[in-house]
Amino acid sequence: MRETPSSTPQTRCLSLLFVLGIILSACKESINTLTLKELQQLPLPVAVYSDIVWLDEKTLVLMHRPPKTPVDEDVVDTFDDFQIALYRLDTHELSEVPLPIPPDNCVYKAGQPGRLHSVPGILFGYVYLCIQKIGPVTSILYLWDREQNLMVEYATYPTPLGASPRAFRAGRFSFAPDMSSLILERNSGLSPKLYLVDANSEMTQLFSEFERTAKPSRSPDGQTIAFGGNESYDFHTDDPKTWLQMNKTYWNLYDLYFMDADGSDARLILPQAGVLGVLTWSPDGDHLFFAGRSTWGKDGIWMLNLGTLEGTRIWPYGTKFALSPDGRRIVISVSDKIDLHQTPTQPTIYALPEVP
Repeated sequence: MRETPSSTPQTRCLSLLFVLGIILSACKESINTLTLKELQQLPLPVAVYSDIVWLDEKTLVLMHRPPKTPVDEDVVDTFDDFQIALYRLDTHELSEVPLPIPPDNCVYKAGQPGRLHSVPGILFGYVYLCIQKIGPVTSILYLWDREQNLMVEYATYPTPLGASPRAFRAGRFSFAPDMSSLILERNSGLSPKLYLVDANSEMTQLFSEFERTAKPSRSPDGQTIAFGGNESYDFHTDDPKTWLQMNKTYWNLYDLYFMDADGSDARLILPQAGVLGVLTWSPDGDHLFFAGRSTWGKDGIWMLNLGTLEGTRIWPYGTKFALSPDGRRIVISVSDKIDLHQTPTQPTIYALPEVP
């Protein structure tokens, strides 16, 4: 009888890789995941709710647009497509906030409002990109005027044009509690940068030695700003030359940093924290929430304990959300498909877990 040949080195190597793959998969599946208790589906019109701010205990701010049909699903969104509405949780009243007409020098159809942000004084705002027919891209910051129920221009960046980059596509922003300054993201290509903007709209770039800095979010006491950053890559992000380098740049996980309120003293909190999405502090300052792929190997909405640096996944995919002012609830823009740009979403309130 012919003997069965012993396994070759290649076979043993493949077997080992297979076992390691199972082990790594099991480790990823063992992440701490919670199932939230549903409290209330909000009776809202069918729409794609693309952003949410929990303004006060009884009021949500919703950015939304109509669902796309198969005919226009590939059409780029424009300013005309969006609407902002106030929703009262006690009366279920939905009232629109009139949007401003962009300045004449802006190509109206080209711009669109950026994501909604909470602003001190129980306000909210967004950035509008003014793409001009001739001239640089500028960014207009609009804030809500509560008395008039209008979006009013707060500032245009950069000012003056000669003092800062001419193509200034502002992104996320975070005001000081007294609104004397803000941290503003310049979302420019593969290397976003953060700027400190003073009361005179003078801008100073922060941490220029970093390859990228982004996603600023101020703590409830106003003393600390969380942000995502990367000090260096093995190539410069403004000049990726290969598909691998571009892929690494787009999908590389951000390190989580803290800085002081004046934009100084960057300190590393969690290496490779994730594709952080929007950083949101809990009202007590003990946790950070974000939506996106994380260092724990899964996409979702994450709750990071800042004392232990333990991450808990509270939702199975990344989507828009907002925390209640008391920190006990979360409203999530829920979809039956993980395709939030095309599919209608259902804002739903869930109870957040009680954590020590």
